Amino acid sequence: MLHYIKRLSKQTLWYCVIGLIVINIITIVITTNKANGKSQEVVSLVQSVDDVIAEVDETPITKLELLTELEKRYGSEVLQELVNRKVVNVMANKYNIIISDEEVDREWKLIKTIYQHNTNFSSNSVEEMKEHIRTSLQLEELLVKDVTIPEDEVQKFYEQNKVLYNIPESYHLSQIIVNDKETAEQVMKELKEGSSFSALAMEKSIDDLSANQGGDIGYLSSQHIGNYPEIYIKEASKLKSGKWSSPIQLEDAYAIIYLHEKIGATNFSYEDVKYQVRRMLALEQIEEPVRVEMFWNEVGVDWLYDNEETN
Repeated sequence: MLHYIKRLSKQTLWYCVIGLIVINIITIVITTNKANGKSQEVVSLVQSVDDVIAEVDETPITKLELLTELEKRYGSEVLQELVNRKVVNVMANKYNIIISDEEVDREWKLIKTIYQHNTNFSSNSVEEMKEHIRTSLQLEELLVKDVTIPEDEVQKFYEQNKVLYNIPESYHLSQIIVNDKETAEQVMKELKEGSSFSALAMEKSIDDLSANQGGDIGYLSSQHIGNYPEIYIKEASKLKSGKWSSPIQLEDAYAIIYLHEKIGATNFSYEDVKYQVRRMLALEQIEEPVRVEMFWNEVGVDWLYDNEETN
């Protein structure tokens, strides 16, 4: 994979690096949310593990059986994630690697706007996502801490790729698509009466893909409109966050859009992103796969779970 990436142009490589970070972060958040859900469940379960929680043909299934199954399926995976997060933190402190809130916010903004990612998380989930971004950036800094990139090479890349650091005005939108104006007006009526936009999208929208997400289509901009009508940007620019549009006539349907969030256009200067660029260029020179486990011996990790070592 790394040999293939190194054959790509630097601009394409940058998008690939961001993409890998996005995939990694999103996967971690999903895993963590599962783990958090399980841990909360465990708190209530351990209070009375002998309680019967289901019966099959009068044969009981107890909370203890559920706990045992959860541990068999996810115990090692969740523990390894906890260990790795702690390892990165310890190593970052050891080498005085500090990731600023501004850098984390910049990465988060790039994830949302460049990849039009559906980021309709709760405030707690957003904070978790940002902490995982911080951990990912700490790990990258650890990997490239001994790699030297000349300042002029960093600046040259920035000058040649300024477009990567110019974020256009972007809108986080949801949509409801219906066949005719009469249905669109009925949807408007229900919205005004207090119905949930996401619930109506799931119930009435004929666009199955977005309907399954409560209408959420992620972040759109004039530069990243995807397969959506350009009129969405024009109509979104008139809205305030938390408001929906009037019915929009499309070629063969009607749409109502809802604005979750607007992100203003941002042009990041060289000083804003020079450390990010340096890190990206340095990562090109890393031959081995990115694995936190390579630091386990240095930190001193004792893996005692089932007396097994991780892969």
